[in-house]
Amino acid sequence: MAGTPRAFTAESTGRLRELVTPISLADPSKIVDLSQLKDAGALFTTRALWDTGASNCAITTDTANALGLRPSSKAFVNHAGGQSLQNVYHVHIFLPNGVALRLVRVTECANNTTWGLIIGMDVITRGDFAITNIGGKTTFSFRFPSTETIDFVKAHPIAPPPQPIAKAGRNDKCPCGSGKKYKHCHGR
Repeated sequence: MAGTPRAFTAESTGRLRELVTPISLADPSKIVDLSQLKDAGALFTTRALWDTGASNCAITTDTANALGLRPSSKAFVNHAGGQSLQNVYHVHIFLPNGVALRLVRVTECANNTTWGLIIGMDVITRGDFAITNIGGKTTFSFRFPSTETIDFVKAHPIAPPPQPIAKAGRNDKCPCGSGKKYKHCHGR
């Protein structure tokens, strides 16, 4: 699925404090072949927080338990509260644009009432990620795989600052184009 770009866009009135989208997850020990997803109950649906401050994806304890995940290892995780040793799992993640990311490594994090998964930079940097806010409406868009460099400076270059106008000498021609000496025109 990595060849054809697929995108999704989420919009909201107002300036968002969090980017949260629906997401689906599957336990790789139960779903080896993605064609098995047609089976009822194969996917667990929750919401994901898209967090550019998170290096890697994280899953809440409740979401890991709901999926019946078993930890594959443990890892030290740095977070706002310091550092802690957390369970490590692997999950299949299904983004809102239908892209399936197989065997994504996730660490366990505290439960949250708004979302069950954090999408970190390990996933975000696989695609093109943009946020805009025009007229009080926030638009968040993600495309996978990445297809081009988004560079707002190159797309809309800022005009160079005006260059200082050279001062005319008293006996030079006036820069206004009158043909008179500066001292007899604008240099009075």
